[in-house]
Amino acid sequence: MVFCISMSNQAKAQDGPFGIGISIGDYTGISYKYWLTPDYALNGVVNGTIREHGSNLYAHWDMLVHRHNMIEVDSGSIPLYYGFGFFARFHDGFDNDAGLRLPVGIEYLLEGDKLGVFIESAPTYQFTGNNFFTFQGAIGFRYYL
Repeated sequence: MVFCISMSNQAKAQDGPFGIGISIGDYTGISYKYWLTPDYALNGVVNGTIREHGSNLYAHWDMLVHRHNMIEVDSGSIPLYYGFGFFARFHDGFDNDAGLRLPVGIEYLLEGDKLGVFIESAPTYQFTGNNFFTFQGAIGFRYYL
């Protein structure tokens, strides 16, 4: 089975559909994004710590919809995006967390470059342990391969 994805330069940061970089904020870590079509992408962050008295791993995965041409710029593009996702936080022992995310953000895709810079916020609902509602937020960049 062969899949073919056709993408315009507006929908990706120049060379390829896969981007990897850094996210800084409530979920600081390795950020990645894979464009499925010009309007849809998979997005996520992974981070972890290893310590003598306990380790943890955080990851989230989002399905995003992009709206292009809502913000006009002279160079590059700034799509607005929104979507839904899932997060999980694993700690030593059985004290793990999981929940839902509703990310909203913008990403500036520089023209003639392989770089995208983003800012996003995500209302989240943790449905394990102590159920609660909160907001996560981050800024970051991705280099597209």
